Amino acid sequence: MEKLIVRYKVKPDRADENQKYIQKVFEELHRTSPSGLRYVSFRLSDGVSFVHIVSVETAMTVTH
Repeated sequence: MEKLIVRYKVKPDRADENQKYIQKVFEELHRTSPSGLRYVSFRLSDGVSFVHIVSVETAMTVTH
């Protein structure tokens, strides 16, 4: 099982836009239901920090 945690901050005027993009990701994941994928996202209390946690049961290649 591969796990990835991503934490980042956005500019205050872009936080709501980023939240909308995240919602689109979840809509796509709901539509396609990829096997073995678990994905969660959090908007932290400062309103501009986000954390994404991904877990994949199959081999995953991560590029930076």
